Amino acid sequence: MIVRPGRWMLALLLGGASLVGAAGADTATTMMAVRLHGYGDVGNLRYEPMPRPAIAAGKVRVLVRAAGVNPYDWKFRDGNLRRFLNPPLPLVPGIEFAGRVAEVGAGVTQWQVGDEVYGFVAEDGAGAYAEQVVVPERNLARKPQAMDFAAAAAIPVATQTAWKALFETADVKPGQRVLVQGASGAVGLAALQLARLRGIEVAGVASTANQALMKRVGANVTYDYRKQKVVEVAGRYDVVLDGVGAATVADSLRMVRDGGTLVAMNAPPAAADCAARKVRCLVLQNFRASPAAVAEINRLVADGKLGIPVGTSFPLAQAGAAQERSRAGGPGGKIVLVVAAR
Repeated sequence: MIVRPGRWMLALLLGGASLVGAAGADTATTMMAVRLHGYGDVGNLRYEPMPRPAIAAGKVRVLVRAAGVNPYDWKFRDGNLRRFLNPPLPLVPGIEFAGRVAEVGAGVTQWQVGDEVYGFVAEDGAGAYAEQVVVPERNLARKPQAMDFAAAAAIPVATQTAWKALFETADVKPGQRVLVQGASGAVGLAALQLARLRGIEVAGVASTANQALMKRVGANVTYDYRKQKVVEVAGRYDVVLDGVGAATVADSLRMVRDGGTLVAMNAPPAAADCAARKVRCLVLQNFRASPAAVAEINRLVADGKLGIPVGTSFPLAQAGAAQERSRAGGPGGKIVLVVAAR
């Protein structure tokens, strides 16, 4: 999704595999995790025991119960992002998770053992495809009691990416018309909800199978790319978010009115094409929204107004299969890894 990732973020945005690994490790000092041992296919990832992360002042140890799967995961695993970052291997994939607090470090005031939380890993920490993570206390939010761990793990990346695209990049305002390309994915579904909550007219583009899903989360209008042509909506929208990439970005540009805004989350259109239409073409730089935005997102989640549907889930040891499902387009909603309690 990100065209020019930040260095710290790329260290986190990796993925797991369909793996064979050892079991029966000493759980007092080790944990099971997915680790990337080399770039390429899923055979370079292993489900195996490793030392559990150490706790420190201001940090919280979380027993992970679910972790989100993102397109970054398999893109990094393939080696496509090595021009930005080439960290030493092996390393643990994953950036977002949900679980239960197991230990708090000195000075931690927000969390207690037993609290159910969701959040994202530290910039310099191990990834989330593991039985445990240690993160700064500010990286966590309280999981709503009625929400399961899989649904909570789906929240951080999708909601922050959508918020940043809509409000911090495109600066969308009430009264504008917004269209989301690839609206049945996790980011697209988050964008539909956030736009609707701001009173913005929002439309979504997805396949036949996902028309009802888009409507259920708040799309005013839906388009089926298998049945409808771009010419039907050409020039109709003030802002278009393209969450697909090179295959759709030219069509997305045609959907923007002259003088409107296109936010590309995978591949930007040609600069000359943007200039010819006087369209403001922007590239989303990373998924992290501002602290104030994250606080508002967490409030909406707590109030039951914002959530990401889980399309399918896999056991942690089958993370490679989950990544390949993501590569193939995935189901409507988020792909999540479920981590069994030990």
